[in-house]
Amino acid sequence: MNDYRSVVVRITPRLRWILLLLVTLALVSQLAAYFIGRSQGQSLAELAIVDNQSLRQEIVALEQALQSQRQRAVRAEKTAEIDRLAVEGVHQTLLNYHREAAELRSDVDFYRSLIAPEELERGLNLYSFKLSFDTDTGLYRYRALVTQAGAQNLVIKGKLSITLTLAQQPAGYTVGEGIEGVPGQSSGQEQKEQVFSLAEMPAFDGQLPAKLRFRFFQKVEGAFKLPDGQRPVSMEVEVKSTGKSAHHIQQHFTWQQLAETF
Repeated sequence: MNDYRSVVVRITPRLRWILLLLVTLALVSQLAAYFIGRSQGQSLAELAIVDNQSLRQEIVALEQALQSQRQRAVRAEKTAEIDRLAVEGVHQTLLNYHREAAELRSDVDFYRSLIAPEELERGLNLYSFKLSFDTDTGLYRYRALVTQAGAQNLVIKGKLSITLTLAQQPAGYTVGEGIEGVPGQSSGQEQKEQVFSLAEMPAFDGQLPAKLRFRFFQKVEGAFKLPDGQRPVSMEVEVKSTGKSAHHIQQHFTWQQLAETF
């Protein structure tokens, strides 16, 4: 049989006081740990809030900086586009000045020849016929100059006509590089050519046949557009004078010849 022994602990007032003190200390330490942890948590939360606000401010500053950079990029792009257009405008202006200067030199040479008529072909003459292309309006502009040189210098009466030969563009036709309207490589199909009065062309501005009445010279000018689906082949200028010394002039120009003067 097992022997059981009983231990009797006598709680004295001193022991009771010690136990109460230990329990109190344990409670106080737990309460202290709770309040310390709570205080630290609040501090960390406050730090997190401050950091969050700081990050938000940084994000706002970065977004503003990004927006500013975007605006600068847009302004730079617009400035570059304006500069490009300005350069193109200056280039086009210079081309126009060169063209006008060439025309003025041609006019000066012509008027000089009037002063020295021996330089002109005697009788009725088609002194020049020029064609130019206006990129702004898409119009082709023509100018014919008819002259008369001789001892009598009688008044010339008559008319001037201009015709344009067009070819139907076949399937697979491609326009060659360079000046608009200059034919490129065809598909090998037969192209039907037709002759039209220049006055039949779209957006025609002028008067054809033009009435001629002059003693020394007369200019005939006008403008037109090419019809869609057809390519130019050639132009022909015909000058007829009336009266006792009637004269007939007919000159043929290929489109390539005319286009080389653009």
